[in-house]
Amino acid sequence: MVYVEPHKGVQMGRASSESMPPVVARALKVVNQAYAEVGQPPIPRLLSGTSYQTDCPIQRSLRCLHLGPNMRVATHHVKGLSPHGVALLRRAWGRHDERSLKRVWYRRDAVRLPNDLVRFICEFDEGNLPELIQGNVPVLTLRA
Repeated sequence: MVYVEPHKGVQMGRASSESMPPVVARALKVVNQAYAEVGQPPIPRLLSGTSYQTDCPIQRSLRCLHLGPNMRVATHHVKGLSPHGVALLRRAWGRHDERSLKRVWYRRDAVRLPNDLVRFICEFDEGNLPELIQGNVPVLTLRA
């Protein structure tokens, strides 16, 4: 059994998947497939983060599953996984063969990300999801 640390969630996030941007809702669904694979309840929202590989929302949301001590999420794959982490993500995301990995990045410790996560990462890195940027606080502008 895997212990999952409690989530604080997005600091100024959205309450339900109906009120999330579609790209966030689809990414959350894919992340929750990994949680379901280990028998954990789904998380209600992605954690906030930064655009660094070690601290992006996908990395932070998957970190609690202890998939590998050196796990890093890149734009198209997650690497640094333990053998258990590779097997878990391949089952959860339907990546059963080695062809699911990019040939250039073929590694035994990596799994190619589903398209919904790739889209999310691209949108997040371009700054299109400010509600998930760690430390981002909404600013109210008052007009006189």
